[in-house]
Amino acid sequence: MITVLSGGPCGAKFLEGLRQVIPLREITVIANTASDFFIAGVRICPDLDASLAALGGFFDRDRGYGFRPDTFRVYEALREFGRTPWYRIGDREMALSLLRHYLLEEVGLFEATMKIAETMRVRGRVLPITEDPIFTRVIVNGKAVEPVRVRIEKPERVEAISYEGVDEASPGTLVEEAITEADAIVIAPGDPLVDIGPMLAIRGVKELIEEAKAKKILISPFSGGKPNDPFLEISLKTKGKSCDVLSVAEYYEGLVDLAVVDIDDVKYLSRMRWLGIRGVIADTSLETPENEVALAEVIANIIRL
Repeated sequence: MITVLSGGPCGAKFLEGLRQVIPLREITVIANTASDFFIAGVRICPDLDASLAALGGFFDRDRGYGFRPDTFRVYEALREFGRTPWYRIGDREMALSLLRHYLLEEVGLFEATMKIAETMRVRGRVLPITEDPIFTRVIVNGKAVEPVRVRIEKPERVEAISYEGVDEASPGTLVEEAITEADAIVIAPGDPLVDIGPMLAIRGVKELIEEAKAKKILISPFSGGKPNDPFLEISLKTKGKSCDVLSVAEYYEGLVDLAVVDIDDVKYLSRMRWLGIRGVIADTSLETPENEVALAEVIANIIRL
């Protein structure tokens, strides 16, 4: 079994490639829920839904969130009525969010997600990192802003990134089993602070990964000397870090044994070894669907060794 910790648009793009290389029955995705937000009281789970869509083959890679195909009649009607949401939600995405809203009145988020996957005929398993409420707060001009909104609006500067609820949250039995029973644990190429960090901040998650017997693989979020997600440069600055793969490797020190890095980052490999992380060179671009598949094939070959 391959367990992938995933969040953000780049995480979903990697999953799109992985589903075409690894049998879906062997894939478990643990999805970030700290970027969830609400529209008119309805919970929107962008990373959870992106993971479902990626494994199901209907992720909207151009937007970085949501489904394809989709329509936007509700959004356009709201804009016509003068109540434009900051998030351009599609009609299918809104319908799924409403379905989750109704399910959560009866069951927890784990069971609701499994029911949604079954309804959408998504094979492969997607688990929320926790059923407990956790949130990532990105501070822009003194105000807390949702991570998805920050990516959409692209502010020039972010003052801080923090997590709420992680000290009280727990990963749940299914997540614990997905980590401890995995043959390989893959950290998808998301933003380490926004997409992966909240999951690692939950009590016990780091320890589970450290103690797991699996191969532990990090996929660099950089290609061609630049971050695949432009927001990564901004988020690393909030911690006083340089925007390079070494800063990302330092963040995961002790959690991974191997990192797949782009050819342009070969100069960092010796310093990464001092962190206990061996580097493998590959094309880590996610620019096209073909790139996604090629990267997933690299990961599959590493796992099979």
